[in-house]
Amino acid sequence: MKKTHTWRQSFILSCSLCFSTAVFAQPVQEKTLNQLIDLSNLSGLILKSSRDMRPMFDTQAEEILKMNLAITALNAQQKKAAAQISTLLQSTNEGIVSDPQFLSMIRKNFQQAFTEEEAQAYIAFLSTPMGQSINQKSAGLMNNILQESMTISSAIMNDSERQQSFNDKLASILQPLLLLLNN
Repeated sequence: MKKTHTWRQSFILSCSLCFSTAVFAQPVQEKTLNQLIDLSNLSGLILKSSRDMRPMFDTQAEEILKMNLAITALNAQQKKAAAQISTLLQSTNEGIVSDPQFLSMIRKNFQQAFTEEEAQAYIAFLSTPMGQSINQKSAGLMNNILQESMTISSAIMNDSERQQSFNDKLASILQPLLLLLNN
């Protein structure tokens, strides 16, 4: 007697295969992790991104000076100081992304994100010229999004109406804390 599978049996079989794959997924192994990190060149891409972020550091430095000096425009001497602050911000950022703690954080996140099978597939992808091109473009894309996000955020926060609303809300949060300090 021949048995036929119903759609329910097929569905249950498919689900159990999916769950068993997830349950038995191997954690990424050290050798695979090292190869993936090397091929992804994440540290190099982050350093390049930091260098490409110079315009953002320039803007940030100018904003720091304007806020600390309570001015709206910079003179020549202040612009020179802003350039120095921008260089300081960039070198500080590069120091952070080169720090062993930062590199350890990258490893930890790769370990948490990928199974052995996924890491092997990613390695296969990154081993191709197209994979390397997409990897580099993805880093550039994220850098552009970050820079444009900062520009938009700055423009939004410089809107006097929004700034006043933010300051009012901030004051209402801080006021009870200040009252407690004075008592």
